Amino acid sequence: MHCIALLAVKPWWPKPSILGSILAILLFLATIGFMFTAPGVFEASQGGFPALGANGYFLVKDVALLGISVWTLADAL
Repeated sequence: MHCIALLAVKPWWPKPSILGSILAILLFLATIGFMFTAPGVFEASQGGFPALGANGYFLVKDVALLGISVWTLADAL
């Protein structure tokens, strides 16, 4: 989670935040990939996609965190 700490220091040290943003983007892209490959993410009894199951609700936060990582990268550059 060091990449998250590098995102937080962006106002004071933007150059290290660039590295943190890139690492965070890679991390969150990888975890978002689990939404489409892991079982139990989409609720089958509700018809599947886009109805999320318990695992899907857990992974959806990574979509927002990916957006924040892209924003901090653009801001740091």
